[in-house]
Amino acid sequence: MRVRCKMVLNTVTMRLGQKAKYDEAGKHVGYEDRLLYDAAFSAVYSSNKDDENKAFWDATPSGKFEVATVINATGFDVFDATRRPELGYGVYPQVITTLEFERLASASGPTAGRISLNGNLPRRVVFIQCVGSRDVGLGAPWCSRVCCMAVAKQAHLAHDRLPGAEITVFYIDIRAFGKGFEEFYDRVRHEGVLYRKGMPSEVLRRGDHLVVRAEDMLLGEMVDVEADLVVLAVGIAPRKDATQVAEMLHLRQDESGFFAEDHPKVRTVESSQPGIFLAGCCQGPKDIPDTVAHAKAAASAAMILLAQTEKAMVTSYAAN
Repeated sequence: MRVRCKMVLNTVTMRLGQKAKYDEAGKHVGYEDRLLYDAAFSAVYSSNKDDENKAFWDATPSGKFEVATVINATGFDVFDATRRPELGYGVYPQVITTLEFERLASASGPTAGRISLNGNLPRRVVFIQCVGSRDVGLGAPWCSRVCCMAVAKQAHLAHDRLPGAEITVFYIDIRAFGKGFEEFYDRVRHEGVLYRKGMPSEVLRRGDHLVVRAEDMLLGEMVDVEADLVVLAVGIAPRKDATQVAEMLHLRQDESGFFAEDHPKVRTVESSQPGIFLAGCCQGPKDIPDTVAHAKAAASAAMILLAQTEKAMVTSYAAN
């Protein structure tokens, strides 16, 4: 029998504690107030007894412990592509998201890495950028930062696994800002992937295939591009429960709904509450390298505060 346990955070309450105070010579001169957090939690156990695929959950009574720091790393939600009904997601089976394409192209996926729909290899693939990003009308004016290179990688995979396929990418702007990103973008274009500047207005069915209707902003005319497979580059959005977490931890949110940092340049992991740090995409969209760096910075900031707390406890014990 396998047993798994996860901790569910119920409430976090703040209270005043004390922190040791030192003079310039390092001599202990007293204490000053500081914030401490009491976290109430419950342990939830999952036990697979009879059937590996059927788990039941048992919650134990809640516990409580004192913590000096909290790292908020609650992540993000993926944009719901059905909010763009004109693009046909959920209506046409040939319209999928970048996450679904990633699964389709994976060696451990349902087709063992073979990019196919109903057993057929698509000969015309269209990628649509910025679905749920840079869209003021949908309340998502931010750039998700990951879509441009995710699409470039997937277009490269499609070119590699679908020889002779026509691959088109519709985009607003290409933001290849990271190390090696611009070079990879150029490589994909040189492989024959066609980048067309413009946002599609709708996806229609014509016979047994789809048509992507868009304005080509460089040509200054409307174009209809036939497709066997349409891939929507869905963006990053704040979690639906972000407001609930913000109320529990007494954190500020920015105008987009992400958790607000204390300073956008020099204090990006510190939140509006002392001792609570932000890590990863809960603070804003990030790719993997930026997320890892941000998480390490948050962990380091928390460790510094913990070290100061430990020093205060040792000094207090010695004084007594």
